[in-house]
Order: sequence, then structure tokens, then C-alpha cells
Amino acid sequence: MRQALVLAFAGLCAALATTAALAGLPSLTLGPTLSDCGAQSVAPSEFTLACGDGNYGLTGMTWVTWGGATASGHGLASANDCTPSCAEGHFHTYPLTAVASKLAVCASGRKQYTRLVLTYGAKRPVGVKKTDTWTFACDAPGPGGSIVASPTHATAGATVKITGTAWATGADCSGKVILTVGKRALTTVKPAQATGRFAAIWKAAGNGKVLIIARETCVSASIGNRLWESTARVILP
Repeated sequence: MRQALVLAFAGLCAALATTAALAGLPSLTLGPTLSDCGAQSVAPSEFTLACGDGNYGLTGMTWVTWGGATASGHGLASANDCTPSCAEGHFHTYPLTAVASKLAVCASGRKQYTRLVLTYGAKRPVGVKKTDTWTFACDAPGPGGSIVASPTHATAGATVKITGTAWATGADCSGKVILTVGKRALTTVKPAQATGRFAAIWKAAGNGKVLIIARETCVSASIGNRLWESTARVILP
């Protein structure tokens, strides 16, 4: 009996610890997040900086602080030496520290760090300064995904068509896009597998500038925990 109570208590402590850890991690839709080539992530362990070719990024990141006005961490830069060419080059790693700052509130209400400063020690990638600064637009939708509302000016009860393209349609992501209008859920759409295109109808309601948000999340071993989002506005009298 005593052993059973001890085991039960241990299980309860583990559950409480897990709950506390999860409670301390900001929601992807609330942030603060960092932009990984348009995909948003919270305290990412790795992400890409050179979005065009993937030849420069961070890996093995440990964030000591996250969620305040600034976030600080340390890890490694992974950079391709591109010798004799980038296709034939080799990746090398370099220790660094990182500070994310300039917290902004995006159109959707999500908070995002828009500035990232990397500081290297004695070694760093060729062509990179000892202090390497990056900035990220708050509402950049990222490659491949966006939404459009038509018409952009409507009266109450009018039909507004929302069209867009999903960001991730692979097998390791849901591929589902959640649409919200203001703070209310509108619908969840499953994009076409071949093109990623989707469409939905909203019967206009409200007044002033009404915000429409499209969001897609992905939690997988290969991609990690990522959020993509795009916004559009419809103006009602």
C-alpha cells in the first residue's frame, strides 16, 4: 500500500511538473515568436537565416530567457563554406550567443521579436561580422502562403470570398488552415493536395475594419513546432 502511494505521489509530481513547464511556454498564436523564413516558432532550437539557399542558420539553441522584452540564448551557427561551390561545400559550426529584442504586436495580436543579434567569439563564418544583426518583418506571411479577401469593401450580409494558399501540405503536417474573423472561428479548410489552394465564404457582419486571419500549425519531428499566418481586412460601413 505504501509503495503504491509513493508511486502515485511521484506520478502526480511528474504530471504537475509537466503542466507547469507547458504553462510557461507561450502559445504559438500569442508568442513571442521568432520568424523562421515566415514560419513562427517559440524558443526554436534551430531555424534558418538564409532563406533563399539554406546555407546559414542556427542549431542547438538553448534559450536562457524567453517571453520578456528580450530573449537570450546560446548555440551554434551552421554555415556552408561554399568551397568550391555551395553545392559542393561543407557545413561548419561556430559557437555564438543570441539576443532577440524589439518585441512587436502583429496584426493578428501575436507578439514577435523583430530583431536578432548574434555575437561570435574568436571564430565565425567567412564574411560574417562578429556582431551579426537580423530583422524580421512582423507580418511577413512567409513563402508560399497568403490570403486575399474579395471584395475588400462590403456591406453587412454580403458574400466575401476568402482565397489563399497553404504553407505546408506534406505528410508530416496537418495541412489544415483555420480561418477566424475577428475573435470568432469561421471555418477550417483542407487545401487541395496538389496546389495547396483553398477557398471559403464569409457572410459579412460587423462594422469598420474586420480582420480575417488564416493560420496553419505544424508539429512534427522534421519541422518542429511552427505556425504560419496571414491576415486580410474587409471594411464595412
